Amino acid sequence: MKKFLAILISTVGDCITSFTSERDFISFIYGINGTFEIRIHIDGYVFHGYANF
Repeated sequence: MKKFLAILISTVGDCITSFTSERDFISFIYGINGTFEIRIHIDGYVFHGYANF
């Protein structure tokens, strides 16, 4: 089973929330608005970027 961690960070660097479930993370981002930094950790890899919802 792969390890998953998603962290949502505000544009000023505050951690808003984190998720260990892909399903919970996807459900959450469909309900938010604004620009956020997203860090996704999967099996030792880190994907980092910004998204505007």
